[in-house]
Amino acid sequence: MSLDNPIAPANRPLSDEYWASADTRTCADEVLLRCSDYWTFCMAKGWFTLWRRLFYAFNPNRYTLGQTIQTGESNEYRTIKVNQFRNIIEHIQTLSITDRPAWEPMSTNSDSTSQKQTIIARGVLDYMMREKRVERHLFDATRNALLFGEGFVSEWWEPTMGEKLATDEETGESKHEGDIRYSSHQAVDVVRDVNLTSWNQRTWVVIRAWENKYDLAAKYPEYADEITGTPYTPLIKDHYLFGQFMDRSDLSDLIPILTFYHVKSPAVPDGRQMTMLPDGTVLSDSILLYQHIPLHRITPNDQIGSPMGQSVSFDIMPLQEMLDAHYTTILSINENYAIPKVLLPIGSQILADSISAGFQSISYNPQAGKPEIMNMPTAPEGLFKAMQLLQHDMETLSGVNSVSRGNPEASLRSGSALALVQSMAIQFNAPLQRSYVQLLEDVGTATIQIMQDYADTPRIIQIAGKRNKGIIQQSFSSKDISGIS
Repeated sequence: MSLDNPIAPANRPLSDEYWASADTRTCADEVLLRCSDYWTFCMAKGWFTLWRRLFYAFNPNRYTLGQTIQTGESNEYRTIKVNQFRNIIEHIQTLSITDRPAWEPMSTNSDSTSQKQTIIARGVLDYMMREKRVERHLFDATRNALLFGEGFVSEWWEPTMGEKLATDEETGESKHEGDIRYSSHQAVDVVRDVNLTSWNQRTWVVIRAWENKYDLAAKYPEYADEITGTPYTPLIKDHYLFGQFMDRSDLSDLIPILTFYHVKSPAVPDGRQMTMLPDGTVLSDSILLYQHIPLHRITPNDQIGSPMGQSVSFDIMPLQEMLDAHYTTILSINENYAIPKVLLPIGSQILADSISAGFQSISYNPQAGKPEIMNMPTAPEGLFKAMQLLQHDMETLSGVNSVSRGNPEASLRSGSALALVQSMAIQFNAPLQRSYVQLLEDVGTATIQIMQDYADTPRIIQIAGKRNKGIIQQSFSSKDISGIS
């Protein structure tokens, strides 16, 4: 079975067996059904529409290409995007995650050996942030959370990464030391049970990611034909940007991969994880290979009674659309009527070309009347006041005030007043900061746990001393951080 031809939920056969603990084929079919259910929910309940509008509000240049656009039957309107929306979102993110995290690993014991392990563990985390660009994924997840209501970071052990240790002379296959891979995800790519009343109730998730099909074919040679034959282009029912991708899917080396995770529970004691193609081809099926599901979420706010998140972007996007409409109206009026028009009385014997020929004397027929300037329409004052109100409301709803944006009001003159207003902006976004700190803790803990479980061979990291002085080359393996909780 595939996502292109899903079975309707009402037609599913009833069974006393829990689908997540069933055989591979049964479980895989149910995973595909639940993916289809999630994307159908997102389409029916307007999430796709919302995400699409948010995407283009944040990235208007995706279709304007940095230009104004002429619209109307006679191109009489000049559409322009003045992106206050993106500016506010980026300021919220800057206010929330300006400082680089300082890791503080904790050991299970207080002896000297355990304390030494905390130093190594801190060096491992700093190394991952620096060399594996984990901070970039944290940044992307925070931006996704502010824009779409949720952002996610995942990490997993990749055996084919790292230094090559040996090569099998018969098969030619190489064995590597392995390493951790990280990725960020949007809400559309993290499938969950939409009937939950909270994200914390989840027992399973499905992550959709895009991977190079030729790398996957080398990793799973027995499924090489199925992998290389998988198309890239998302369908209208499973992505909010359908139609905005390349028309020729065969020109891309990327294909979607679905990874199913189930927690360790009474019904599934060892947990479960499964990697599969969108057509239902199962590439791998095993117990959960990690201590917890390797997916971590950040959200500005949880949507009450739902497993979905929400953000202030939902509230300020309509104001941005109205602001663009006002700018467009003013620009269109100025473009069409800013150049004065000259009234020429009939019979004045004045040629229109002579009016535009520069400074010169003009002869006219006094009986017919002299030429006059026609008063052209101008943008009403109310439009400018409405624009100021819209921008003020966007700042009020988002908590990002004029001081934070580097354009303080004239009434804010003293340094203490500016500092107070700035601190209020930071305090307003405290929920996002708390969620970001939790994301850091989750990613850091998962990194140490995966290293404890899989980093069997010694590897070199660089540990910086205080104030980044004194770089130390440190060799470590899983046993050197085994005492870190």
